[in-house]
Amino acid sequence: QLAGTWDGAKRNEEIQQDLKNLAKSGADLRDLGAYIDALYAATDVFVTSDKDLVGRGPSKRIADKYGLKIATPERLARELSSDIF
Repeated sequence: QLAGTWDGAKRNEEIQQDLKNLAKSGADLRDLGAYIDALYAATDVFVTSDKDLVGRGPSKRIADKYGLKIATPERLARELSSDIF
């Protein structure tokens, strides 16, 4: 059985194009796709090392629009450590 629809694929392409506009121009296409997956999965945070996506300006613009925060692995580890200890 095939999953998804043409409408869903079109929506993914629209979000991906929007993310390209909100992120810096060098953002990795694979990370943009993974962000969309995380968005649909309703995760709390998207973790990436892509500096063009995780930079202060792009990550704020994207989180403001889509509600999904972006963090580096290091930042996530710091925040988890401070919550645990």
